[in-house]
Amino acid sequence: MKTTDIKKQIIKTVNNYTKEDRQYINDRTLKVTDKFQKNFNLEKRDKKGNEYWNNECDAFKHAYMQAYMTINVNDKYAWVAGVFHELEGRTYNQPVGEEKMDTHNNKIGRDIGEKIKNEFGSKWNNLSEEMKDNIIGVRIIERMQNGELITHPDGRRSYNGKKVNSKNVQKYIDEKILKKRPKSNSKNFSDTIRETYKKMVQDRNTIIANRKTKNDTASSDGHWVTINGNHVLINT
Repeated sequence: MKTTDIKKQIIKTVNNYTKEDRQYINDRTLKVTDKFQKNFNLEKRDKKGNEYWNNECDAFKHAYMQAYMTINVNDKYAWVAGVFHELEGRTYNQPVGEEKMDTHNNKIGRDIGEKIKNEFGSKWNNLSEEMKDNIIGVRIIERMQNGELITHPDGRRSYNGKKVNSKNVQKYIDEKILKKRPKSNSKNFSDTIRETYKKMVQDRNTIIANRKTKNDTASSDGHWVTINGNHVLINT
């Protein structure tokens, strides 16, 4: 995309990005970040007003906001909103390390949003807002504990919070939310019938082959006669 096209897209999105929209997303993001900070013991600062700045909470905050906007609008809208935010930061002489950290975590957030959209499809709309936030948040923690999010402006990707059991989370989502039936190693009725029929055919072919061999032997070494209802081979 050309630079001029990017500028036009940014201007168009910013014009549609009202103060009310921004305030709602900011408030929601902070609320969810606060919840996960307490539940997963995410790193935060002691200084009031800067608790979620340049730490694990900051990384979570950016990823959540971008994931939320990607799911509810699209990834392009989220990207533009993220760029606009970082451009604002430059007016306040934001350090380069902070911008790189935010930009990277924004990208991870959009990726999480896209994956959630593909995974849940229309079923996402049937979930409560709390459940949606929980799913987004857990996906972020998973990526953070795997070292995919930058948690400090110096480039570190450390994570010291509580761990998420990804297998248990996915099992819950598959079985309780997406209603997927777990894979089973046991054979169903159709498979059993099919295998039984296959064995019957094999047994039949074996019997026919044995009869042919017996008849061939009789024709070369003697002949079969019936005596008192019994088949007897008479050698010649």
